[in-house]
Amino acid sequence: KGKLFDVMKKTFLYSFYRALGGIAYTFRYERNFRIHVFFAIVVLCFAFIFRVSSFERIILLILVSFVWALELVNTAVEILLDVTKPRLSEQAKRIKDCMAAAVLAASLGAALSGVILFYPYLIEWLNK
Repeated sequence: KGKLFDVMKKTFLYSFYRALGGIAYTFRYERNFRIHVFFAIVVLCFAFIFRVSSFERIILLILVSFVWALELVNTAVEILLDVTKPRLSEQAKRIKDCMAAAVLAASLGAALSGVILFYPYLIEWLNK
């Protein structure tokens, strides 16, 4: 591990590696994150199949990224609360509930946006 490892720790590449580790951890241990990943893949497949505009692809990517980022923050907060507060703490439970509500709100907003975005494409495809 020597000097190369020490230098690598200070690089952007190492930061990127650690970030990917956080995503991998969340994917492995958080069922809801895996569900979000599944739906993101479905949405991106629809975007490819329906050949949505570049602007619409950007909107979809922003929404997917936002939901994923919020789920990652939710996971980090849950881990932090588990370390600092007893699992049965009423305050910790409220914080976890609020974080889950934030992810739910973002997910519902993203899903509704997706329905609105894909609706005309779906209608056109069904009328062929």
